[in-house]
Amino acid sequence: METWLIEKVDDGREVDCLAREVPEGKEFVLHRHCDEEGEHLDLRLEDGGVLVGWRLPHDASEQLVRGDTVVCELKRMHPKRWLEVDDEECFVEDAGRYRWVERDADRGLGVFGGERFVGRYSFMRRQLSEGSAFERCEKSVSLIKKELGLDLGRMEDAEKVLASVRDGETARKRAVERLCALGRELDGDSFDEKMWRCTLSHLLLSEIHGHLRSFERRFDEKHPPLPVTRREKLESDKRVRERLAAGIVSEEISVLD
Repeated sequence: METWLIEKVDDGREVDCLAREVPEGKEFVLHRHCDEEGEHLDLRLEDGGVLVGWRLPHDASEQLVRGDTVVCELKRMHPKRWLEVDDEECFVEDAGRYRWVERDADRGLGVFGGERFVGRYSFMRRQLSEGSAFERCEKSVSLIKKELGLDLGRMEDAEKVLASVRDGETARKRAVERLCALGRELDGDSFDEKMWRCTLSHLLLSEIHGHLRSFERRFDEKHPPLPVTRREKLESDKRVRERLAAGIVSEEISVLD
């Protein structure tokens, strides 16, 4: 995940400038939310047709007031409708308008006019060493875009990637269950199911299918499938003519009677 640093750089007196210079400034919202990783704040900023944002510690407001530098994580973009979200699971801690004073790819200086998130704040991307987890993540994203032609920055493309992952996990589970079922049938109590499940959990789906095919071949050898068609002995042409002639004679006799 991309890491950023946020720091308050004034005492809030710049808020009046925001009202005067950008009367229709872009909107922002600060949500308080709790997920599997715990309680946190989500700062979302209107940027074009979407919201860009950062995940902040749950006590980020207090840290910023004290003058501390807050370490946060860049979030994926959200639809603008999230500006209106305010419920028990994701309620609004603060909201208002903002403008960028300076901004580039690695840093920004913004003026915010909320109730608690107010004043000038600097945003700076944390520079990471070569070969860092972030760079590896960036390479992975580039690989997905190259191989699948999908851009993870677009919501619909990200959902396609997630759907593919879910489909792949379903296929893996089915392949593992089939292999284990065949193993129990072929080897009985001597089949070490726990060992096989552990081994397969580290393999790609194509590798799992390779093992599965060997079990299927063993099963087919032990229980050969029935042929679709079976050979049958055909009657000779002479016998066919005799039966046909008998039928004609019988039909003629019945007519005479």
